[in-house]
Formats: sequence, structure tokens, C-alpha cells
Amino acid sequence: MTFNLKEGKRIKTNDIYASFRNSIINEVFLNEKTQLLKEELIPNFLIKLSDFSMKTMRDSSSNFIQASPELEFDDEPQLCLNIKEELSEPIPIYPNYKDSTIIAIDVSSIKIGETNDGVICAIRGAVVWRKQGEVNFFRCGPLIFHITDFIIEQLYGNVGVKALEFPIGIVSRLRNLLERFIQGNVCTHFKDSIILFDGSLTAGTPDNPTNSLTQILSKAKENGNIVLAISKTTKIGLSGVKLSELLKNFKGPCLLDIDESIRSLFPNHPVQLLGKVYATKLSAKGLSFRLDVDRKVDLKETIDSLGKLIVNDIIDYGYPDTLRLAHIFSSFTASDVIGIQRFLSKKFKIQIVPKINLRRILFGPFGNPMEVS
Repeated sequence: MTFNLKEGKRIKTNDIYASFRNSIINEVFLNEKTQLLKEELIPNFLIKLSDFSMKTMRDSSSNFIQASPELEFDDEPQLCLNIKEELSEPIPIYPNYKDSTIIAIDVSSIKIGETNDGVICAIRGAVVWRKQGEVNFFRCGPLIFHITDFIIEQLYGNVGVKALEFPIGIVSRLRNLLERFIQGNVCTHFKDSIILFDGSLTAGTPDNPTNSLTQILSKAKENGNIVLAISKTTKIGLSGVKLSELLKNFKGPCLLDIDESIRSLFPNHPVQLLGKVYATKLSAKGLSFRLDVDRKVDLKETIDSLGKLIVNDIIDYGYPDTLRLAHIFSSFTASDVIGIQRFLSKKFKIQIVPKINLRRILFGPFGNPMEVS
């Protein structure tokens, strides 16, 4: 299947700060019906926070950045469960040939390096939508942050800072703020569409408050959209079988309700499951994935939406291609990181130096970072 791929605007790394004011993304989407102003995809307060945090570089006592080999920060934590009980029969998913717009959203974060005062990271989001075989996308960012006490005070005040794992908790908070903002505006401006989120519909942590996701799901339903959250990775197992292998013996696309099995294990857990949890396989030879759907969406509507998804999107290994593209366009490559480091070096007159790897110095080839401490 061939399709056209269009990008609203590409961002050059050495124009990052100028882009904040002018053209991080285009004024409008290509489709008249989905006009999203650029300030509606990146919250102004995040742009200002990025700008202010980077100004602390000028006041820093550091004249160098330690380039770190650890690049991407981990995704959201996954539940590690092995549920041992009888499973119901999977429900077949049949193709629904009604035209439907498929929109996918993903946000990535990456570590750029370290200073004497903190950590430099970058976040970037992507929105990809497919309609009648044509694919369009926009990148939102990158936004660069110098994570110091300044950022912590702006995000949390003096409450709960000690409980945060620095800098992962802070970066997770920044990434989630951008992701929820993009999700909310996409759910507001698109109508009668299928909107794909990366991850699950869980909330209730300091960096992922429940109220924000609840409002997003409410706005999506109000506009006739269906939100399908698909997890790339999960540690849920049922009857001793990994979820990714759970439906391999079922010949076609199907859906398995595992909501009660999971929900019953967390009656008083602070993390809330705002979606109904399924295992789904979207192609005959594909893997199965965890799927979360708004609890206000009934089973018939869920199956109907999945039927539209497998017709209107390309499904590769059981995973929607639109969501795969959103991940690719939001992710940072090694070249991106080098470019940002080069930009910072010129902008702030600082030197980029490799980070000292104590494990490698002490243990040589046995200091592999993948080993268990």
C-alpha cells in the first residue's frame, strides 16, 4: 500500500530558540477541519519554563557538559502480574469498512548531558494522522530543560521533592505535561475519529494526575472520538503466558476482556485504571498487546472501533502503523543528541566532554550497565 507522507514543519537544531517564537509547528494543520494553532499544541508555560531553565546555564559554575551514554529515559512503569485463572473466549474483530481518521500521539524524552548543577534533557511530541491512505504529521518541539532546583520548585514547590527519583521523576513530569496537553487538544479539535495513545489509561501518580486524563477522555467522548491506548510493553501475564503470546492460537484479529482479573488485584491502589483493560490482536499473525479503552465506551463500540482501525490503518505485527510512526517521529536519534549538544556548546560557550564511567574504569569489560547490581 502506498501513501503520501507530509510534514508540517521541520525544525533545525540550531534554530531551536528562534523556533519557540516563530515556527515550532505550522499555524494550521493541512486539513481545514482540523485547524490547530501552534500555541495549542505546545503549552506556553512549558516554553517559558524551558527558556528560564536554560538561562540558569549562564549562571552555572559549570563550563562543560558531560555527555552521558544513557539516552532515553524509561517509559511509564508497568504492572508486573501473573494472573492464574480461567480466561473467557476471545471475541473476533471483523473489518469495518467505514472511512475513519486515525490519529496517534506519542512523546519522547532524552538525556542530553550533565552539568555541575543538574541534568539537561529534551522532550518532543509527535501527532500523526492517517485519512484515506494519506499520512500527515507534526513534531512538537524539541523543548530543552536544564533540570535544577529551579525546575523542581516550579513543578512541585516544596512538596514531595524528596520522594522523587532525580532526574527521572522530573523528566517524567515534564514529558507527561506535554503529552497530556497534546492529547487534550487533539481530542478537542478532531471529531468522530479514532485516537491512539501510547501506553495505558492509568493515572494517580504525582507526575500523572487523574484529573487531567479524566478531562481528556470526557472531551474525546463529547466529540465522538474513541481513545484506544495501546501499550508497547507490559509485564502482565495470564495463566503463566505472556500477554504478547496470549492470543497467538486465535486465527484472526480478536479481543479478550481481562479487566476484572486485573482490577480485582488493586482495590485500594493509588494508581487508578481509568480504562477497561483488554488483550487484543489486530492481525492474524501479529502479537497481542494490552489495550485500554475508556470505561464509558461499551463493548460493541470498542469492537466497532477496532474493526475500523484494522481497515483504515496499516497493521504490522499486530501494531498500528500510525502509532509506530508517532513513536519514530517523537524519538531522538544519536544525531539529534549530538546536534543539540553542539548547539548548547556554541550558545553557552561550554565544552562537551564524555562522562566518566566508573564501572568501566573499575571493572573493565565486566562493568556492563545491563548487569544486575
